[in-house]
Amino acid sequence: MRTILWHRLGVARVRDRIYVFEGSCPHAGRSLQGGAVTSQGIIECPWHGLLLSLDCQPCPVNAVPLAQLAFRVRNGIVAIDRGALRRNSR
Repeated sequence: MRTILWHRLGVARVRDRIYVFEGSCPHAGRSLQGGAVTSQGIIECPWHGLLLSLDCQPCPVNAVPLAQLAFRVRNGIVAIDRGALRRNSR
């Protein structure tokens, strides 16, 4: 997890796909730092065990979809869309 422009964000690579997501638990607002990402794209909140899905198509029955952010990869660097940060802060 990283804090960028006052937003807690996570970046994960699962099976050759990159995900940029909100780095806070949608239930309790706590950091997902320390939550391991499984090979199925599931993160378990380290604070209370809520299962969060990075890939919502289809989202597993026992997991909550995690908000994704727009980004692009240029020269191996993940660049996050600043507009997406502003939209998600509302």
